[in-house]
Amino acid sequence: MIQRLSKASPFIQVLTAIGSFLASSIVFWILVNNLLFTAAVMATIAIHELCHLIAFRRYGIKSGIVFFAIAAVTYPINLQEDQNPVELFTKTFWVHPAGIIGNLALGILGLFLGSISSFWYLFSWINFILALFNLAPASAFDGGKIVNTVTYLFAQEREEKAVWLITVTEAVAIFGTMQLMNTGVISEFIGIILVFFFGVDMLTKLFTNQHKGKLSPTEGGLSKQEAAKWAMVYFFLVSASIIGLLFQLAWLSSMVIAR
Repeated sequence: MIQRLSKASPFIQVLTAIGSFLASSIVFWILVNNLLFTAAVMATIAIHELCHLIAFRRYGIKSGIVFFAIAAVTYPINLQEDQNPVELFTKTFWVHPAGIIGNLALGILGLFLGSISSFWYLFSWINFILALFNLAPASAFDGGKIVNTVTYLFAQEREEKAVWLITVTEAVAIFGTMQLMNTGVISEFIGIILVFFFGVDMLTKLFTNQHKGKLSPTEGGLSKQEAAKWAMVYFFLVSASIIGLLFQLAWLSSMVIAR
């Protein structure tokens, strides 16, 4: 589907983006039965993908967006069929972190505007949560793509250890998601989707002992310096997401005490 869209006319691509966004919003609204929450989540996802699109454009690559319920994909348009995937990842370094950076910026903005309206508190929380979960090392998420790129240079023994470490991390993420569902922090619908993504990716790694969709080695690919840069950015984004959530918890605690 994505390949067909990438070769479609600009009108079809825009129509698909708008139509899939509206359809996803309606489906999500029906499932959660909360218009305010639906608006906050869909706005967060849309801005996340727009940040990816802007990053692609900064590299001179046209791109489009398609939505699938609470998921979405920003895809490049008219790339060369023989485009080296490692070369593409290297040249478009900021594309994958862009959406997460956008969510962190909106999360911080929501913290400042939280006293104006409860919507901004909800919006801030959703952005920090989306940023943190999107950094999980599952192949479907931006974090997984970054981790796959970093481990591209690993020798086989080190790569196997990295895969097991990631698998354990995903197991912890599944447990954490289930706890958030039980305490009502996230809805069952969102929790089930997250558990599904983490579970499928974890089982794939367990049975194949490798990264699903791992980049194929090619000469002149990713350098150690570039891999280190990705690793530092990943660490910074994870830290910023956790700090943002801690600030929000502190702000919420102060509001409860004030009452």
